[in-house]
Amino acid sequence: MSNWQYIGRKASDGSRVFVEITISKTTGTYRTTEHQMGMGGKRISIVGAEIRKGGRTASTYGQIDLRKVRIDTSDSGWSQTDVESLRNLWAAWHLNDMKAACVHMDESKARAAFDRGETVRCRSGYAYGSAWLYQVPSARVLGEVARLAALPAGKIPAGL
Repeated sequence: MSNWQYIGRKASDGSRVFVEITISKTTGTYRTTEHQMGMGGKRISIVGAEIRKGGRTASTYGQIDLRKVRIDTSDSGWSQTDVESLRNLWAAWHLNDMKAACVHMDESKARAAFDRGETVRCRSGYAYGSAWLYQVPSARVLGEVARLAALPAGKIPAGL
């Protein structure tokens, strides 16, 4: 399932904000963050685009940062609660099939050590950053992503 949706305007400059939310199947085999082998999992992808006030094409596209941006949803089918849910999902799941840490690691501490050139290993022997690990999304997460993807799309510009 995939679709672009208009979520509202940035309060700071009036730019229109759009997201594309996709749930797809993974291909091939993968190793999970729990050190299990799997295949046929679900992949969550969230991409954003901003169109400046008065503009016709995206001025920003990709992994836009909505963490500290106030979105006015009054002319979209989204609520502030929906936008907050999107922020949380995006932060946690937009790269769910590309984790450098396993479940046994504190990701922020492992990354900091890795950035200092230190090797961080979990109890299974896995070294942080030695592979991309797949984090399996829960049924609750998949349900919330599907709910957001089903919200009204609004008016989508051609070419987006």
